[in-house]
Amino acid sequence: MPKSLFAAPDSSLDQKLLDQEAQRQKGGIDWSERFWRPKPGKEGNLIRILPARAGSGATYHMTAGLHFVKHAEDGKVERFVCNRETYGTTCVACEAAHRLTMEGQKEAATAYKVRRLGVFNVLDRSDPSTGVRLYEAPRQSVWYPILTLINSRGRMSNLIDVFGKDGTITQQGRDIQIIFNKDALPQNMYQIIATDSTLLGTAEEIEKWFSQIVDLIPTALYPPVDENIAEVKAFGTKEQRDELREMLRKKYEEEKEQAGQGKDAEMSVVGDRLAEEADEERKAIQEEEREAEKRAVEAKAVEEKKKVAETKAAVDKPKPVAKPTSSAPMVDRMAAIRKQIDAARKGVGKK
Repeated sequence: MPKSLFAAPDSSLDQKLLDQEAQRQKGGIDWSERFWRPKPGKEGNLIRILPARAGSGATYHMTAGLHFVKHAEDGKVERFVCNRETYGTTCVACEAAHRLTMEGQKEAATAYKVRRLGVFNVLDRSDPSTGVRLYEAPRQSVWYPILTLINSRGRMSNLIDVFGKDGTITQQGRDIQIIFNKDALPQNMYQIIATDSTLLGTAEEIEKWFSQIVDLIPTALYPPVDENIAEVKAFGTKEQRDELREMLRKKYEEEKEQAGQGKDAEMSVVGDRLAEEADEERKAIQEEEREAEKRAVEAKAVEEKKKVAETKAAVDKPKPVAKPTSSAPMVDRMAAIRKQIDAARKGVGKK
């Protein structure tokens, strides 16, 4: 009898996946801790990109586009999916950016520009205890170089661990060092370096990480946004946006409650919660950067004030009194000579 072409169902694996999905639907995963971002500095950041789970229908990466529209009236940032970049459909923000650009209002158009992302499941090698985390990498400067390296078939292209059917690693992967210089030009902010091939982890660690991997499926993580919602988030008034935010909050709470009762809930609950947590974390980073800039401006003002004070002190400093010289007797002598000359003039022509 020929060898079977089909594998038998793995009930233990099914149960792991079901438990993981139930945990997600109940909101048991803290998505705010699931994002990884490189730290600035020359020391760099060491990560390992993980492969996708077998049978998940996903691969080890995905791409998406997001809009971050900041409103001047309250300073709040509205985040929503770019349908055009992620799904190839219409996007009100992209249409606005294009219209403003064509009208010559390039600066206004930047408010609606899309942020293109490449998403990975990664391990932070400097802190493995944090487990699997999501990295929303800039598509042009990080995602593209990494995929180019992996698909180059060169000596350093084996970045991703390859597993055989029996679960053993048939090709050992490599860690990636990312050097991030936030003060550089956009095209020079990131440097990607592949390190020597290393062991991913122990069998116990790999099994734990397997249960933490997020399936990189756009509709699950970045579900399409309704055009009406995008319209309000991008162009609505503060009152309209607040009303929309409250409506969405109630909708998500209802879906979470249904999921908690064992009913099927859409993965948009997970995706939108993930987006909200990422937005809050990003706002905190932006606020920290603003505070740093404010401190730098204040320090510069203090330094300039100090220089002005030093200059003024130098100008107001009393000048040294000149020491008396021997010129006084000379003045008296010149005065006496002038009297003699005047007397001589008066005597000219007298007999």
